[in-house]
Amino acid sequence: MHYSLTINGLDNAFPREFGCDCPRCVRPERAANTSVSLVGTDDDGQTVFHALIDCGHGVSDSLAANPLLRGERARLDWILLTHWHADHCIELGRICVGWMRTCARRNQPFARVRTWCREGSAQWLAREQGNAWRTFADPVIAPGFDDAGVALAPVPIDAPDLRITPITLHHNTADIAADDLMRRRPACAGFVIQTATHKAVLLWDMDNTNDWITNPQTDAQASAVALARDADVLCIDCNTWRFAGAPDRPASHACFYTQLPNVRALAPRETLLVHLSGHEDERGDGFGWTDEVWQAHAQLEWERQAMPGRVRVPKIGELILL
Repeated sequence: MHYSLTINGLDNAFPREFGCDCPRCVRPERAANTSVSLVGTDDDGQTVFHALIDCGHGVSDSLAANPLLRGERARLDWILLTHWHADHCIELGRICVGWMRTCARRNQPFARVRTWCREGSAQWLAREQGNAWRTFADPVIAPGFDDAGVALAPVPIDAPDLRITPITLHHNTADIAADDLMRRRPACAGFVIQTATHKAVLLWDMDNTNDWITNPQTDAQASAVALARDADVLCIDCNTWRFAGAPDRPASHACFYTQLPNVRALAPRETLLVHLSGHEDERGDGFGWTDEVWQAHAQLEWERQAMPGRVRVPKIGELILL
């Protein structure tokens, strides 16, 4: 089996804002919320496995454009959700309906799609996307509310030479009781994807309180860091360039400078910046930056601080071999 990741989208919750004429909002290229497809192909190049990781705005268009999922190669075996926010699950129903219609055209039975998420996200999805959750999802729920930096049981995927291990993350506005730092219960996760030869780590969405990466306090956190370290590719939340929230409240996402110590601790061979925004930063310092500007600034800072590996901003439709 041969595995690859395809970038379905890399924008934050608002790929384009109505009424904004900044360079990011008026760019001509297609935009979509952060998502990837993990695709397995056999020795003949036929697609035999597809796990979709997050399904926000624009992701269904990315799937339709993916040559590994076009026509007779289309399939949908799993959906893995980092959390319940709309920009990571709003197209759950649309994508599943499309897959159901494909099954009908093929005269194949439609089975609800196995859908993994944490318990807190399942509670929100059952309430906020009840129809899609009840109609199309076959939930596989990771029980409990483990704090950030815990590796959970691997997703029970039946695919050769493939292991997907969720790691719990703090993501302030997605946590249960998010406004009470003493009572909040995390509901978000990233993923470590391991094949026979490669490792990819996906860490989005995450806020700026995930100190377990640079300063693990428990054996579980130390194990999670070891699991995520030395990846071939790290896709990491970089919602803003510099904005990191108010002193009395954590930002909902990490900024570029928050992530530098995390990347240094994890030491990947290549870092891909995803979940990019254009509006939370100050004008002239992140505001309205296109992907090309993001990449240019990131590369300069990478060199200045002698960061490990390479850094860049991926493109929608890009295929990364695993």
